[in-house]
Amino acid sequence: MIRHLITLIWNQRKQNGWIFAELALVLLAVFMITDAGYSKYTLYNEPLGYDISRCWRLHLEEKEPGNEGYTGEDERGAKCWERITELTQRLMNTGEVEAVGCSFYSCPYSQGNSWTNIEPIGVDSVNAYSESLHRQLGDVGFFEVFSIHDVNGKHIRELENPAKDEVILTERVAQRFFGEKEPRGQLVNTGELDGTPVLAVAPTIRENDFEPATPTFYIKVSGSTMEDLFGWYRPSSLEYSLRMKHDMTQAEMEEWLASLGERLTSGNIYVNAVTGFEEMRADRIDYVVTDWQMVQLIVAFLLLNVFFGVTGTFWMRTQARRSETGLRMAVGASKGRIVFWLNAEGLLILLLALVPIAIIVLNFRHMDLLSAEVPYTAGRWIVEFAISLGILAAMIMLGIAVPARWIMKEQPAEALHHE
Repeated sequence: MIRHLITLIWNQRKQNGWIFAELALVLLAVFMITDAGYSKYTLYNEPLGYDISRCWRLHLEEKEPGNEGYTGEDERGAKCWERITELTQRLMNTGEVEAVGCSFYSCPYSQGNSWTNIEPIGVDSVNAYSESLHRQLGDVGFFEVFSIHDVNGKHIRELENPAKDEVILTERVAQRFFGEKEPRGQLVNTGELDGTPVLAVAPTIRENDFEPATPTFYIKVSGSTMEDLFGWYRPSSLEYSLRMKHDMTQAEMEEWLASLGERLTSGNIYVNAVTGFEEMRADRIDYVVTDWQMVQLIVAFLLLNVFFGVTGTFWMRTQARRSETGLRMAVGASKGRIVFWLNAEGLLILLLALVPIAIIVLNFRHMDLLSAEVPYTAGRWIVEFAISLGILAAMIMLGIAVPARWIMKEQPAEALHHE
């Protein structure tokens, strides 16, 4: 059957050559669109490495001299951390809060951009070179608020030494530094710490829903280090985050905080405002969503033009073969058989066009012209080519089905009249 179809296509090679060229160009365009869309969809659905549901950020401020309730002292260092620890304990005692955490420029969607060098040391490392990686710094509560666990599901609090600063690597960083070797307990040097053991390995994280994973490591800081940090930072710089036990709206959260009254004040430090991490997420990715919606409109317009072009081409091709169809009917071919042969010819031309396009796409891969946001795998190629071929196959079959249906309603003699 295929040999017969190739013979039919070759006998009409002048007309089919133009159709072949058109399908090849259109298939390449549809594949590029599919590749971009598939990459975005796959990336969006990959795990983020943290969970912001029911999470809120409390904004801390300090009373100025002359304000009511000012304690008359500049609370820095250990005193400042003591005040914040007191606030944390009060919040936990309400029974509504699941966890409270403190961090600096490290919360999801906060656009924190702290990078520092980290270097594995010792004979167990497979990478002896220092690398600059994204660093996130917080106390043990930070990991509880955002549900950041060891890859084996263990809580960081179960593994930590509260008196020490410890390093937590994400999976890809651990793989890069130590390969298949066990990273826990291995020593690393960072911009702040020397010869620090790796406490745990956490899932790879992404900064937001539309960006690929960033090489990241965490520093879990002890209480004494937090005291030192508040010698440099003011409470307004602290990312003071909490996870509630129940979902709340912005209005409900503000009403609950208002009901706590003076419990939200410790010394000169008080809670000034609250922001939901879902709102922070929306603000962070809003411009990406807007741009992607515009791209989708452009893609829809292009696909509409492709639809009319491909469908129109095969519509005219089927109409032009009206007399041939009548002859087949006259010699006893069934209507279904005729439609099958017309569809088979069109789809075979499409499959022939796939060969040069597959070669071009592979060259695009080596020229880095395709999306690199998700890994190049056989599954990715199969899905993208299947979607592209499916779209064009549907257009071809539609372009053949409608005119063929009209021709089938005619008597063979009428159809042969046009010969």
